[in-house]
Amino acid sequence: MPTLTRAVICEALQWPGMVLGLIGAVLIGYVDARLGFAGFVCFLLSNVCWIAWGLHRGGRGLVIMQSLFVITSLMGMYHKWLAIGAA
Repeated sequence: MPTLTRAVICEALQWPGMVLGLIGAVLIGYVDARLGFAGFVCFLLSNVCWIAWGLHRGGRGLVIMQSLFVITSLMGMYHKWLAIGAA
């Protein structure tokens, strides 16, 4: 059984990053603002996973892209939050 080292944990982050990204994509497609908000939360968590993985693997392009996607995820969460309050 592998020891839970920082490297093992960082390598494993690609899988929840992928799953959360897919779930987020599905959820933002719904009209319901709460589900859309949850989708952007999933995207944000996915961004964090990919940033950590990219830092571990030395993927500067991936880290920059995901860092910018953090901004779009936060913008989406803000707009969905406003839509929830307006409902």
